[in-house]
Amino acid sequence: MNAKRYNSIDLWKLIMAFCVVALHTITLEQSKLTIINELYDSFVNMAVPFFFIASGFLLAKKLQLPLHKEENIDIIKNYLIRIVKLYLIWNIIYLPLAIIGFILDKSTPLMSIYLYLRGLFLVGQQYNSWPLWYLLSTIYSLLFIIFLLKRKQSLKTITIIGVILFLLGIGLTYISDYTGQEVMIINVIKRILSLTISSGRIFSGMFYIPMGMMFSKKSLKSSYCWILLLAGYIINVLITQPHISSILISLSSIGLFGIVSSISFKDSIVYPFIRKMSTVIYFMHMYVWSIYYKLIYNHKTFGLDSFFVTAIISSMIAIVYLLLKKRYKGKVT
Repeated sequence: MNAKRYNSIDLWKLIMAFCVVALHTITLEQSKLTIINELYDSFVNMAVPFFFIASGFLLAKKLQLPLHKEENIDIIKNYLIRIVKLYLIWNIIYLPLAIIGFILDKSTPLMSIYLYLRGLFLVGQQYNSWPLWYLLSTIYSLLFIIFLLKRKQSLKTITIIGVILFLLGIGLTYISDYTGQEVMIINVIKRILSLTISSGRIFSGMFYIPMGMMFSKKSLKSSYCWILLLAGYIINVLITQPHISSILISLSSIGLFGIVSSISFKDSIVYPFIRKMSTVIYFMHMYVWSIYYKLIYNHKTFGLDSFFVTAIISSMIAIVYLLLKKRYKGKVT
């Protein structure tokens, strides 16, 4: 693989961007074939973990050992600033949809302000802006990494702490989804979650990003990656418990990224283009889908048509935007 370009990762970023579209439009909503649904869910749910791992991997490629060197921390800080700017820009872009959501829910002005600030700082999403939680989780994850590096903690230690926080997040999500027998402590935690972070997914990046950084410094044997991918994927298909599924998806995602990152493709102008294209599709598709279902159905709807229309139009928007950007601002790099 070229030292400066990771073309296989760029290709899979595009594939995973379409998987995110599939997740949000619930492509197989009308399918009654359980095994097909499980195979599909187990694959597309690797999308966001893949993006997290790729972010950590590519970031760490810019860093020199030992990671706690001041220049490394400065690089991470600069990356953090970029992500914060991106997060704020896309929140502004999605503000009209957030306002529409508050109107549909008949929220009072005061409640709308509270919900918006909660979504902005704690949850990472507003009405139909579901992809933005990835950026908020990345922001908190980078702060977490900077905090520990400043205290001269090793990447191994950071990853171990990330694993603990990831498992904590799964536990919090389990509690937020709990519908069993009334238990006072669970009710208290559910109430706190409903007022703050909603679920534990905000902790996801604190595991996946350090894991990607680990990959950049020490690759995993291809055979081990295949074992992780196949074992995680197959067991997840067979076991449909959603919270165990989160652990299995993490294993299959790590395996998949290890395999992808080991593949070398010859450099081409196509790969930088599709990398940029995947970013536009990832962030823009919710707007496309929202407009589509409103115009065609007048209510939120899912399925194959929503996926194909959203994917195609989002791709067209991405291509036109990038070509115009190349024409007026220089090459896409």
